[in-house]
Amino acid sequence: MKLKGKKIAVTGANGFIGGWLCKALVEQEAIVTAVLQDKEKKGSLALHGLEEKVFVKEADLLDAGAIESAIKEQELVVHLAAQSSVGKAIEKPKETFEINILGSLNVLEACRKQRASIVFASSGKVYGTQEKKVISEEDLLLAKNPYGASKACAENIAKSYFETCGVTGVITRLGNAYGPKDLNGTRLITNTIQRILSGEKPVVNGKGFSKRDFVFIEDVVSAYVLLIENIDSIKVNREAFNISTEEQHSVLQIVEKIITMCGVDIKPEFRQPDYVGVNEPVLSSQKLRKRLLWKPNYPLEKGLKKTIEWYKK
Repeated sequence: MKLKGKKIAVTGANGFIGGWLCKALVEQEAIVTAVLQDKEKKGSLALHGLEEKVFVKEADLLDAGAIESAIKEQELVVHLAAQSSVGKAIEKPKETFEINILGSLNVLEACRKQRASIVFASSGKVYGTQEKKVISEEDLLLAKNPYGASKACAENIAKSYFETCGVTGVITRLGNAYGPKDLNGTRLITNTIQRILSGEKPVVNGKGFSKRDFVFIEDVVSAYVLLIENIDSIKVNREAFNISTEEQHSVLQIVEKIITMCGVDIKPEFRQPDYVGVNEPVLSSQKLRKRLLWKPNYPLEKGLKKTIEWYKK
């Protein structure tokens, strides 16, 4: 196992991706430190039964000293912690910019001081709305909403640390991750499944025509593990990588497919959205596929089946 004995800290370890990633790293026999804002709050670590298998450190992203202490003696940091809700970012832009930019800066500076490598989690939302149908990592970052803009800004800071401050690192840009053990009930797939299983109508904001790229969580984690294993390689270091299926489905298609797979006779409820959803560009993941031979193993129906089965249990 390439990661056996490697000291790895994960910020946002109690989140959806964080819990699944910590599980994978523990299975690789890495020495994992989970950096949490509130270690008393139950989250993904508990769902995966990891609370006794990782070291837990409490630190607020905006507390530079606490972050530095939390990642002391770590060889690598996976920075997942963020304010990740687009809707909340529009409601509270200042808070979003502080957490996603200043918080990321604190993590990067701690990595510089500790000489730790970093896998820096960005988002496919940094590309914004573009005329091009397929977006590669070399395309412009044109995000305009507070969430995407905060991530794009944090990315540029990360790149400056890679280029001029001696930090070894890689940037990830995700499609929309989904799967079992997601505690965020506001996400489309999670919310739809939970409502249907509770006998309620699933909700579609607007007409549901906006399209998204949905990536199953185990495919996301397999990409992260490959990037961690190869972070010192010229194929990876200082680069950005899209993690995507390169397939898109509209919100309405997703909801209707879940209804069918749950075997219920129900119609979605259409609501006026708080903000207007737009078609996201198709993220090309060819760079990741060619350099590290990664590929998604869960087409949509297979991933949805596994997700629905978990929520039914």
